[in-house]
Amino acid sequence: MTEIEYLNRVMVYLKQELSPLYRDRIVINEGVIIVKLSDDVPFNETYNDLHPLIVSNVERVRNREYDLNFTVWTANQLRDFKVYR
Repeated sequence: MTEIEYLNRVMVYLKQELSPLYRDRIVINEGVIIVKLSDDVPFNETYNDLHPLIVSNVERVRNREYDLNFTVWTANQLRDFKVYR
């Protein structure tokens, strides 16, 4: 399985597991899974809620094959993090 195929599978899994607030905002761009937040949400509080959710869900993925790069993004801010295989 290629890295892009793997990223797509992880993205589909996250879309199933995360709340509706986030699942429709997940995209892949240049090997990074990006969660695009609306500009009216408090970024730091939302990131602090979202980061552990993503990490805990990704840790449940069996046979993790690649390190996963994530970005939580708004038009004014972004924060990157990595989940290692």
